[in-house]
Amino acid sequence: MENQILDELRKQTRDNRIGMTVMLVLLMGLIATIPFHQKIISHFTPARQVTDTWREARYLYSEEKRDEAVKMVQRLIQKYPYDSYGYVLLGCWQQGLGNLNEAEANFAKAYDLLPSEENGKYLTNVRKAMEKKKTSANQSIQPKSR
Repeated sequence: MENQILDELRKQTRDNRIGMTVMLVLLMGLIATIPFHQKIISHFTPARQVTDTWREARYLYSEEKRDEAVKMVQRLIQKYPYDSYGYVLLGCWQQGLGNLNEAEANFAKAYDLLPSEENGKYLTNVRKAMEKKKTSANQSIQPKSR
């Protein structure tokens, strides 16, 4: 009787090892195919839908996608023609790029739409920067006195 029990335990142990080995092989095969499945899933996953928002425009600009950002702001300005924010954004971006004339035009439009203190400061600051640039350009042209 003891021998039968021992034989049965040995058989079950051997069967368990075989079962565990088969399960381990199947699991490893499944793990090996994960990158393939991810590729298939990503192929059928729709692209991120981008909606025109001020936040999305700022995000695109921060990601160095300036042309897309500017186009989005221009679409938003068409959609909300009496909102000064789009002109402020464009003015800030243009000023950052050193395009002071374009920045001034955008800040002036923003101020026309909403003559707030903040919009006035943007306009004043860009005009000061333009004057400073003009003054430094004139000084560089002047011959040095001896």
